[in-house]
Amino acid sequence: MRKIHKYKNRKREKEKKRKREKYTNIKIEKEKKRKREKEKKRKMAVKN
Repeated sequence: MRKIHKYKNRKREKEKKRKREKYTNIKIEKEKKRKREKEKKRKMAVKN
């Protein structure tokens, strides 16, 4: 097995972390959007 250089490994870890953060951010945004839509529908129902 070839030895992996530390800096390369660190770089790979940073990439993984950034991708994970991006994914979670997208997930959170979707949740917020869904909640906002529900609130709008609820308000419309109350008005009618």
